[in-house]
Parts: sequence; C-alpha cells; structure tokens
Amino acid sequence: MGQPVRVRVSPFAPQKTGTAMNDLNITVTEKRGLKKEIRISVPLSAIEDKKTRRFTQIAKTAKLPGFRPGKVPDKIIHQKYGDKVIQEVLSDLLDSTYIECIREKNLKPAGPPEVKIDEYVDGKDFAYTATIEVYPEFKLKGLEKISVEKPKVEIGQKDINAMIENLQKSSRNMESSRETVQKRRSVAG
Repeated sequence: MGQPVRVRVSPFAPQKTGTAMNDLNITVTEKRGLKKEIRISVPLSAIEDKKTRRFTQIAKTAKLPGFRPGKVPDKIIHQKYGDKVIQEVLSDLLDSTYIECIREKNLKPAGPPEVKIDEYVDGKDFAYTATIEVYPEFKLKGLEKISVEKPKVEIGQKDINAMIENLQKSSRNMESSRETVQKRRSVAG
C-alpha cells in the first residue's frame, strides 16, 4: 500500500448547492378561499450534507481554549456548536425549499407564509407545512370587443408661448425673493 495522495481542489470548482427539487416531497392542498397548504419534506441526506458543510466551516475557524485555531476535534465542535448548526441548517433549508417549491408549483403568494414545523428528529427527514394565501386567478373576457380612442393633442405656438411666459414669471419671482433675502441679510448683518 502506498502513501495517501492529497489533492487540492480549486475554490472555483463546481459544488453541489441546495437540494434538488426531485429529492423533496411536496404536497399542495387547496384550502378555503385563496389559501393553499404546502407540505414539504426535506430528505435526511440534504440535512446531513448542509450540517457537514457548516461543521467544516466552523472547524476551520473555531478558537477554543486549549486548541490551536482550526485544530479543534470534530467531537468538541459538535458538542459546542451542534444545536446552533442544526438551527441554522433547518432555517436555511426552510427558506430555500419554500422558494424552490413556490417556483416549481408556479404559486403566487400574496404575503409571507405561515409556517408550522411538523416534525424534526435528528436522523430523520425534516417536514414542515406552509400555509399561504395566493393571488386570485381570473381571465378577462371580451377585450376584443372594446375599442379605445386615443385622443389627439395638438400643441400650437400659442401654447408654447404661454408655457414660456409662465416659466419666466416663476423664475422672476425666485430672483426677486433671492434679492430680498440678500438685502435683509446685509441690513441685519
């Protein structure tokens, strides 16, 4: 057996990001009125992948007493930051999977979702339910029959002269008010 080979991976190498839509289990249920209930189940593999990435990031920069920076054992990292990492990962997955689901199912939410976490047990899938209200769908009928006349507006030389005169009057008032302010300052000063 030979020596293990170390490989350096470029930081620009493509990485697997997010969860694939086909991994998610999505159920959309129509509710009363414009409400829809979306039940999303995120597979354990996606959760574990994100947790592993986050623990790796923390391990590179963690500074704990008795250890050099970046040399803290994984077990201690998991004990110290485990709950925080799980909370971050679940929050991130909730946001990203909700957005993916809305895009995939072509839903148009009228506001933020009302989210209820159905279940999360470490080592199992993460499931939640988002209740949203969507914009109503309607079709306009008879638009072909409606005709709209575009009014013709003709601007003549008389209109142009009137506008120029108004502008001259308004700027004349500004000049006279500036002069008045300067005179008052010189008298007061």
